[in-house]
Amino acid sequence: LSPTQFKTVFKNSTGLSTLQYITKLRMEKAKALLRHTDTPINIIAEQVGYQTSSAFSRKFKMYFGDTPKAFC
Repeated sequence: LSPTQFKTVFKNSTGLSTLQYITKLRMEKAKALLRHTDTPINIIAEQVGYQTSSAFSRKFKMYFGDTPKAFC
């Protein structure tokens, strides 16, 4: 498949773009880590693929409507 074909098939199969799907996986993993571990937010940010905890916090708040600290 070409990249364009892959993106079309992927979106038709999942209902999400590849970026939306990856963000969903990252956010769900981060939420689980925040709720079930004592791992610091900056480490969780790194574990789910963000270079800075501030970028992670912004994306988390956009995705869930609340900050990562609220889930701790």
